[in-house]
Amino acid sequence: MIARLLGRSLVWVVNRVGAGNLVVLSLLFGVLLCLIYGLAAILPDIDTALLQLMAVLALPAAWWTARSRLSTPLAWTLLAGGGLLIVLSLVGRLGDEFWALVLEINDLTLALRLWFPGRPAPDFQPALHSGQEVFDGLRVLLGRAAGWLADLLRGEPTFDPAAAAIVWCLSIWLVRAWAARAMRRLGQPLLAVLPAAGLLAVSLALVNASYGWLVPLLTLSLALYAWESYRRREGSWEARQVDFSEEVRIDVAAAALFVIAALTAGAAFAPRLSLRNINDFVRRITGPAESHRSEVPEALGMQAPVRRSEERPRSPGSPAAQQSSGVIEALAVGGLPRQHLLGSGPELSERVVMRVSTGELPPGVDPARTPVEPVRYYWRAVTYDRYTGKGWTTSRLQARSHAAGEMTYPAQPSGTRRLTQRVTAVQDLGGLLYAAGEPLSANQPLRLYWRRPPPSGSWNGDLFGAAVEGGEYQVHSLLPAVDSERLRQAGSAYPEWVLQRFLSLPRDLPGRVRALAIDLTAAGATPYDRAKAIETYLRTYPYTLDTGVPPEDRDLVDYFLFDLREGYCDYYASAMVVLARAAGIPARLAVGYATGTYDPSSASYLVTEAEAHSWPELFFPGAGWVPFEPTPARPVFEHTQGEPERPLPENRPPSPLPAWLGEVDWRRLIARSAALLLALAGLLLAWALSEPWRLRRLSPARAAAAAYLRLRRQATGLAVPAPAGTTPLELAAHIAGRLEALAEGRWSAYLRQGRAEVHTIAGIYARSLYGPRRLETAEGREAVQAWTRLRWRLWLAALLERLKRRHGAAVKQPKVEDRSAGVD
Repeated sequence: MIARLLGRSLVWVVNRVGAGNLVVLSLLFGVLLCLIYGLAAILPDIDTALLQLMAVLALPAAWWTARSRLSTPLAWTLLAGGGLLIVLSLVGRLGDEFWALVLEINDLTLALRLWFPGRPAPDFQPALHSGQEVFDGLRVLLGRAAGWLADLLRGEPTFDPAAAAIVWCLSIWLVRAWAARAMRRLGQPLLAVLPAAGLLAVSLALVNASYGWLVPLLTLSLALYAWESYRRREGSWEARQVDFSEEVRIDVAAAALFVIAALTAGAAFAPRLSLRNINDFVRRITGPAESHRSEVPEALGMQAPVRRSEERPRSPGSPAAQQSSGVIEALAVGGLPRQHLLGSGPELSERVVMRVSTGELPPGVDPARTPVEPVRYYWRAVTYDRYTGKGWTTSRLQARSHAAGEMTYPAQPSGTRRLTQRVTAVQDLGGLLYAAGEPLSANQPLRLYWRRPPPSGSWNGDLFGAAVEGGEYQVHSLLPAVDSERLRQAGSAYPEWVLQRFLSLPRDLPGRVRALAIDLTAAGATPYDRAKAIETYLRTYPYTLDTGVPPEDRDLVDYFLFDLREGYCDYYASAMVVLARAAGIPARLAVGYATGTYDPSSASYLVTEAEAHSWPELFFPGAGWVPFEPTPARPVFEHTQGEPERPLPENRPPSPLPAWLGEVDWRRLIARSAALLLALAGLLLAWALSEPWRLRRLSPARAAAAAYLRLRRQATGLAVPAPAGTTPLELAAHIAGRLEALAEGRWSAYLRQGRAEVHTIAGIYARSLYGPRRLETAEGREAVQAWTRLRWRLWLAALLERLKRRHGAAVKQPKVEDRSAGVD
């Protein structure tokens, strides 16, 4: 049953499109697949399925515009605008919002058609709400793309996954549209594949990648050229009635295959003229890949593929790190920070590990009975920067010693605050320094282990952890002193060392993890909003300590997000760091202890073994590393708003408007209303432009009837009488006469051309009613084509009729022609 249905569908497609056109489309699609998979090798952050979907969707759109009578500028305007709208809806995952808007507009249209005075007015609120959601999503995406482009033009490019996805998807859409239109309208196969080949060659050259995918692209391009050339030659033979044997097709195919194989092999292996030479030539034109390191390639997410021979694990410790304590050395090796929790289902102990006092509350003050609340701090020990797919490790470390009281940073930077903590170890802490934020100094000698020591006079360092002597110490540290509003305004001007280290992900990270990151953050206008979106999503996963060991052949984060779907802090923190990096936000994993329980009697925090914790820290320019909390078992960090209210001047007179009008944001309301009107105008324009396509799908008789009914409806705008007994040819004579009467000035020739089209539609419709035979398919198409050209003339004539009426100019009633003799 299914096979029969598929067979019939295939036969219908072949008959509808043509076997020759199907071969052309298949070869074109193969060329585009080579382009897509060649780009996928250097675009690890772009979803390949999204690029393939854009190539598939662009084909019917470009093919339809090529078949239509649209002018080239109008066709490309529609293709570019429609492609951009599709790209934004796919990248921003706005499909549900668009569909909801369509349904609301349909319901509203139906309600308006049924409404009459005296009944309650239709409710516009659902449609406005759906339009607002669509508008907000498009505004955020366009804002991100505009910001990305502005940074690129300023010479300070940044990587934004959503903006890069928009650029690449739109590029695939335009390349595919160009190929389809060039083949359909011009019949030039080499011109059709030239943009695809150029885009792939330049992209591979920019990152010094292998040219392997250019080989099949060249093969398919040559096959397309051979096929199209033979089709044109055979069509010329048939037009001149030249007799030829059908066996020549086999000979031509065999010769073409031999030539294509020879050319491809020669291009791949010849020492002088080869794909390697072409790729090297493009590299010389574009410059060495190193010169673009901080420019376009990285901003577009392009990376050279890593060969297996180059994937050497780096030693986690330098000689300085190997001389550190056993705890530091063990932590630097990596894995999962809380690896002892995996599969063992431990009973977390309530034993106190340490006491931490910050001096912010005096002893004896009970926070439960006072409005003063103790501040939440996370006592950090170490941080990790390298995700391996199985766990975490750190880059090479450099150890530096500091005497008691010596500053680790030259000065306190702006946007930070200083916190003093006195830590008393109850259990053995292994010599690790636990502190909130970045340690500034201590009353004991410190040994700091840096991945990147701060340059002289700067505080931009990358600290792994620190060791301290003794079981009791006082440490001063720096914490970010920013609220959510300042974090939203932080932007994405990250330092180069942050981009290089804290955006890296394994090359074999599953694509669905990257796709999920884009899904979650597409609607985020700022990095902070995107981080909060990831945090909110992860907190929907159930928390549990009863988890098994991840499979050896699975990526840890992918296994947690899509299979396990529950876990403890290591899973949540790892997932947020990976998703944040995939979304273009620098992030690292922090390990230590959570706040603990506040003890009023000693004004200190009691930290137990149950507080052992991992959490993500995200980098924000001007603020540094800011913690987030994706683990649902713990409360989120409240980055409170800090913007004060602005009171009105005391002498301001009261407004005469109602109170609810004063609360309306008129500028925003007007902008959204204008956007909604533009969207409605676009939908109406698309509906009008699709009318010929809809009429062609009807049978010849129904197509002729539909064209005549539209003609009769337009007659009212021209003030043409159409009583019930008027025959089609009589109505056509009246309309043609009115067009002749209105044909004055610059529009005279254009309107007079419509008379023949009017009679064509009426004559075909009359033959469908009174003729002795059924209409042919060609007659139905002729009626549709005549109406497609005529409707613009009738709209212009109706406009001229209204203008003449307004100015009081009488239109001379023309003499009616009798064309009734034209009926078969």
